[in-house]
Amino acid sequence: MKRLLKLSLIIALTTLFACNKDEVIVEEDLAPVIALDSETDIYFVKAGKSLTVTPAVKNGKGASFAWIIEGNTVSDRPVFVHVFDEAGTVYVTLRVENPYGRAEKEFRVDVGELAPPVIALDIPAEGVAVAAGREYRFEPEVRSEDAPTYAWYLDGGDEPVSTEKDYTFSHTAVGPHTLLFTAANADGESKREITVHVTDGAKAVITFIPSCYRHDPTKRTVSLGRTLFLRPLVENVADPEYSWYVDGVLQQGHNERMFAFKPEAEGRYEIRIRVVDKTDEGESVTESETEVVCYPSEADRDIATDGEPAAEVVEFMPAPGQFVNDVATSGYSGQSTFEEAREYAKKRLRDGAELSLGGFGGYVIVGFDHSVVNDGGYEFSVAGNQIDTSNEPGIVWVMQDVNGNGIPDDEWYELRGSETGKEHTLQEYAVTYYKPSAPRQSVRWTDNMGGKGAVNYLAQFHPQDYYYPMWLPRESQTYYGTRLAQNTTQGEMWSNDPYEWGYADNSGSDNLTAERKDGKTYFRISNAMTLDGKPAELRYIDFVKVQSAVNGSAGILGEVSTEVVGVFDETAGR
Repeated sequence: MKRLLKLSLIIALTTLFACNKDEVIVEEDLAPVIALDSETDIYFVKAGKSLTVTPAVKNGKGASFAWIIEGNTVSDRPVFVHVFDEAGTVYVTLRVENPYGRAEKEFRVDVGELAPPVIALDIPAEGVAVAAGREYRFEPEVRSEDAPTYAWYLDGGDEPVSTEKDYTFSHTAVGPHTLLFTAANADGESKREITVHVTDGAKAVITFIPSCYRHDPTKRTVSLGRTLFLRPLVENVADPEYSWYVDGVLQQGHNERMFAFKPEAEGRYEIRIRVVDKTDEGESVTESETEVVCYPSEADRDIATDGEPAAEVVEFMPAPGQFVNDVATSGYSGQSTFEEAREYAKKRLRDGAELSLGGFGGYVIVGFDHSVVNDGGYEFSVAGNQIDTSNEPGIVWVMQDVNGNGIPDDEWYELRGSETGKEHTLQEYAVTYYKPSAPRQSVRWTDNMGGKGAVNYLAQFHPQDYYYPMWLPRESQTYYGTRLAQNTTQGEMWSNDPYEWGYADNSGSDNLTAERKDGKTYFRISNAMTLDGKPAELRYIDFVKVQSAVNGSAGILGEVSTEVVGVFDETAGR
């Protein structure tokens, strides 16, 4: 009888779960069924933000839930709440299981970068100078995916002095003041701090040009018998008058911005420039001092003339450009200090690889382990990657190690070229580049002629985060030098055409004969000139600087940037 009862029960249960006639529920109807709350099964979230997924699960009561990423269960809750730390694409699997079965559903999560506002404000790192009581208008550009909020704070105050994007500053208290500008959106807040120097009048700004990045421009050198030319940039003046003093003595007849100083004896001299600017509001006086040390005549110096033919990198200071920080093409590996950048440049030239100097003003300084003597011929060469339609000319400068310290902190002499003295050539040009406040942005610039623009970001060719040298600690950097006009033509293709002679990375007549056209351009020390354009008549040189000389771009080719492959002494065996 018991056997018959058990058999009857088994048959009844089998009948219940084996058919669905007359609305009888089968086992499959009790298994979980997942429906996501996204029609495409794709979700989007920003890195650092929380994503919530609320699925509809049929037969989910009492079921177990597992949300799985890369084989790991990250949650067992019915509702998925998760923060993704990094941008990218992530696949998540939801697994739901009850006694009657299991269901799985995979979906994709696209994690985007946070996009707080990007602030662009062209203010030099040292700040701006404003006369007491005068107004200065700050007009930052702000890029944001949604409408941001703004605030300006003065001198560390807790309450904003303005909540508008643009701000007009005016203060009567003489001295430095700090402005903090903030822009915020749903993804975060960006800040920019600005120093405003309130002066008791419209002071002139006097800038002596440093010979290299870490050189103090108020320390100068000259050999006995030579003339030192001092020509500072003077800005923020209307009608200036100049006077020069040597050891406190007014130099009669020297009332121009450039002062030619020829010391009569070795020793130390204090040189002072005095700028008087007369305006309708009165007269302002600004002074700046420079120390000059006169060393023995170069004719009296014993020099070594034998050594390695290739020069070594002493300093590498590229301007922003598409190859700067580039890993794939240019071989960077996260350089973050000046020494690391120098070692990178040394290795590139030792390997015969191209070293890009970036946009206008970028340079490399190399030094020989001996002095290269002026013998009247082509004494040294600079190898580049120029071809007939790809010329990115660089100005070449030379220097003598007057103080004998092995550092390029003496006087530079520009080598004359075919464009020297022409109307379109500017020999006192300065460009200030501003570090972007966010990655993958163009690098903005302003110049001392009132111009402005940007080194364009070309993501399809060079997708590194920054084109601004990452070892520069300042938020802006100014480069000084001689600017050549851009010599670019556009037909079916872009072409950077050559100048006649006198420039690195330029296929001019000084590439010499076709038999020796090996990428080198050859240079004569006798083409070195002083600031007044006259021959310098140097007996020898110890350092060479190659500097990008064009401020411009050629469409998809990007900025015009000089490339250097090496610098060589060509006097061996002569």
